[in-house]
Amino acid sequence: MPVCRERASSASYLTLHHLDNITSIVQAQLRELNNDTTPGLDGLPAPFVKHARTVEEGVTTYLLLPLLATWLLGLGLGGSLSQLLEAQCWEVFLGVATCTAPVGATCSPLPAGHVLTAWCMTHKVLPAEQFGFIPGRSTMQPMFILRHLVHAQKASIDAKHRKLFTAFIDFKQAYDHIPRLQLWEHLRVGVKLSQPLLACRERLWPPPHPPVTPDQGVKQGCPISPLLFALYVHDISKEFLGPVDAVRVQGTPVTHFMYADDLTLVSTSPHGLQRLETPFSQCGQVKGDGLQGQLTNCRSCLREFKYLGMHFNPSATPAFAATHMRAGMFLAMRQACKRAREYGVLHDPYALCHLIRAFVLPLGLYGSQVWGTAFLGHGVQLSNPVQTRMLSFLRFAARVRSSVSGLMVLHELGQLPLQLYWLRAACKFWNTAKLSHSDLLMRVIKADVELGRRCQASCSAQFQLAARELMGGEFPLSPDMVLGTKAMEVKCLERWGRLWVGVEGDPRLPETVHRERCSYAAWFEHGDGIGINHMAPHLLNRQLATEVRTSLTRSRSGNSGLGVEKARCEGVTFIDGTCTRYTEGVVDDAMHFIFERTATSSIRHRAEFAMTFQDTNENLHDFMLSPCAPCFECRRAPCCLTWGAPQPQGAAARLSFDGWVQT
Repeated sequence: MPVCRERASSASYLTLHHLDNITSIVQAQLRELNNDTTPGLDGLPAPFVKHARTVEEGVTTYLLLPLLATWLLGLGLGGSLSQLLEAQCWEVFLGVATCTAPVGATCSPLPAGHVLTAWCMTHKVLPAEQFGFIPGRSTMQPMFILRHLVHAQKASIDAKHRKLFTAFIDFKQAYDHIPRLQLWEHLRVGVKLSQPLLACRERLWPPPHPPVTPDQGVKQGCPISPLLFALYVHDISKEFLGPVDAVRVQGTPVTHFMYADDLTLVSTSPHGLQRLETPFSQCGQVKGDGLQGQLTNCRSCLREFKYLGMHFNPSATPAFAATHMRAGMFLAMRQACKRAREYGVLHDPYALCHLIRAFVLPLGLYGSQVWGTAFLGHGVQLSNPVQTRMLSFLRFAARVRSSVSGLMVLHELGQLPLQLYWLRAACKFWNTAKLSHSDLLMRVIKADVELGRRCQASCSAQFQLAARELMGGEFPLSPDMVLGTKAMEVKCLERWGRLWVGVEGDPRLPETVHRERCSYAAWFEHGDGIGINHMAPHLLNRQLATEVRTSLTRSRSGNSGLGVEKARCEGVTFIDGTCTRYTEGVVDDAMHFIFERTATSSIRHRAEFAMTFQDTNENLHDFMLSPCAPCFECRRAPCCLTWGAPQPQGAAARLSFDGWVQT
């Protein structure tokens, strides 16, 4: 593998001219470290390493400057890192990765995170079939490749090769079974480390110390170890007996692709797949040097399987994958409810919705770049299994029945539909494909775009159809184009947002004239409103009781159990969740929900007021003006609103949200 001998143009050199950039590089790498989980260095207290970053930057730079300067000057190089790599001085980086702390722990973020990985990606040294351990690559890309191969084979002209056969191989303890000597030979690196590194090690650990000669494995937890593994298995395809009945993408045979240490073999026939499996099934080793491989699925025919968290069936149906995502969402909802119960906010819709977005929403978004494109079109936005499960959780948070419309629930709780997140994820996947520097991925994307012209089940065809409906007119899709994510999001909100989030102009939004901003949508937009936001009305500055907030939600969604709701059956109109028995000029929307309806329901069940209340046609205002009505006295409590009044018999009583209460 000509890693070190490859010569690139001078414009692509990653240079450290006179090592002037070393300080900024160290600072950038240390900022990326997680100080809460990063272990401390030997000889330095962990709190110092985790919190004294300013001092650590200077110490690390002071250590690296003479170390790298000695290497560069000793080799007669003028500070060009590309020349250093071409001179086969990989021990500058690999020696740091194999030596023990503190040198390895201190120096490894520099070459691994910024220099060596960037150089390998720029010069396409990393294998195109590897999608793990590499910046810009993720699990979404091998899942997309597998889905494309399934649809491409089903739409193949050759009737004999319309099936796709796969085998999944998991390497056993990949890091621990890499032999050091063969790793150096594979990378064309000398075994001996350079003298400056050895001298630095002697200063850190003065004699006597026992000699350590590791001959197998790379350091666990070292940032450069994943890169070494990816480079080591670069030519794993040489172990195959030959691509028989290979899957072809853009005329190029594709036999395998990997994510980290998970190897996937693909073929169009069982015989071709068997030839690919032979090196693993016979000796159980890869490259004949101790790297163990195991067949994770040793079954004759497995039509449905799970790959990297996504479920596949013979047709790679998106609905099949979405259906199996619901189980994980249910478990995440249980964790959210458990956390809400611990903090005493299980009956608080505002807090519970935040927990749902933190625990459940990521499960509903995983893999949506691959299977979510089928649910982006108009008319299927609320019919997919994942959105249905999310709506059931939101109904639980709002304490409304399952018969309430999903659009009403989203509007009431101020939540965005999952389709908007899926659209955003699909656009990001398309725009960042080039950053992966994977020729295999780009060939698959081009092939999928061409496949979409004759197969509507492909991922590109579904996304293009949804984009045409959303943007209007033609929407040509090509692998080189950059999608306008923001423009598509705006179009999505213009089309469905009025029903989902209640933008200005929606008649159901409680922000119109003579109404107060009392919906949860306003709560999410302006915070909880407890004395910190002057834009929120005074009603939101109080922590209303749970029953009151539930009554608000149920009443606006037409799902209230209060007695006044029965008037709808008697001919009283009900428009946009507002009872028209009381006009807006008499009482505003919020007070109507909190006082009028609850008071009406309570008075109707009081025998001493029932007859008078019926004589006034169940009009609370006429009843209050009648001689038989009690004199109400309004007072405010610190956390809620209560109205007190003595009963006609003289006994003290108060009318709260729950009705009359004797005192």
